[in-house]
Amino acid sequence: MGPAPRIIRPRLIDNAWRVTKSDLGTYIVSTLLGVLLSVGAGVLVLVYTAARGAVNAAPLDVVIVDFVLNVLAGTASMTVLAGVSWLAVRQLRGEPISIGMVFQQNGMIGQVALFSLIINIIMGVGSAISVATAQPTINLVVVVVTMVMLYSRYFLTPVIIIDQRKPVSEAAIMSDQALAGKRFQAWLAMFLCALVSGLGVLLCVVGILFTMPILYVAVGIVYHDFFRPVAPQPIVSEAPVAPATGS
Repeated sequence: MGPAPRIIRPRLIDNAWRVTKSDLGTYIVSTLLGVLLSVGAGVLVLVYTAARGAVNAAPLDVVIVDFVLNVLAGTASMTVLAGVSWLAVRQLRGEPISIGMVFQQNGMIGQVALFSLIINIIMGVGSAISVATAQPTINLVVVVVTMVMLYSRYFLTPVIIIDQRKPVSEAAIMSDQALAGKRFQAWLAMFLCALVSGLGVLLCVVGILFTMPILYVAVGIVYHDFFRPVAPQPIVSEAPVAPATGS
């Protein structure tokens, strides 16, 4: 099943919210599990850094702890959240979904974790440099560059791995090829979805529980639109030509 010539839906955010609210409990719990893994690592880093009294340039052990915790937690979080996107794909097909599927991931959770690990190592290097030099701007630059250059090419990779049972390398190539010519559009759409996902914080703290699944559901929708099988066109046979009759 290869990528079909599709475009990103103009009303992607609205569609993602409609899918999310159709089974709100499942999406909230599944997304919350993934987000908490990432937030937990950040808290541990802050606690450890404060305990070591790292105000300016951090000691080597703080840098190492920051790198390891962020990579491991980011990998676990990204892996779980990829399962949320797959739930959306299944729901769009009319297939049943459950929280357990977020972890089962069609038997491909190892490959998804490998992809997540690679991405988070790249992100972790920037974070470690930021901690070591006490220059958070460096971390911000690395994150932005990574998001633009990598995310816009490969954000469909985890869902391809799960849904089509492809290895990391093949899924990454398929994602890159599918998004060719649409990378900035895809990145912008995901960026807007991410803003809306965090909008619940502005409304009330509890509100983010309802909005945070939107980004991951939107990824599933984009995958569904780009990779769903194209319906075969009916074969139109030529009408039989009547034999010529003598006058």
